[in-house]
Amino acid sequence: PLTSLEHDNITGTIKAVINTLPKREQQVLALYYNEQLSFREIADILELTEARISQIHAQSLVKIRKKYTYRHET
Repeated sequence: PLTSLEHDNITGTIKAVINTLPKREQQVLALYYNEQLSFREIADILELTEARISQIHAQSLVKIRKKYTYRHET
């Protein structure tokens, strides 16, 4: 039960952090993780290069880690 509660808390925090990201970053994350599309497929949909999608994805993960860490340190 405690592990489940911790998981729910972490999930909720990560969702809240994702909601603070710019829309484009949210789109890339949703298409990649929820729709399970490749960077190539996302690039085609958003009319960007595959390299740019990779950059946006990496940038988003850095922001999520920073904000998540900050929220848990305070």
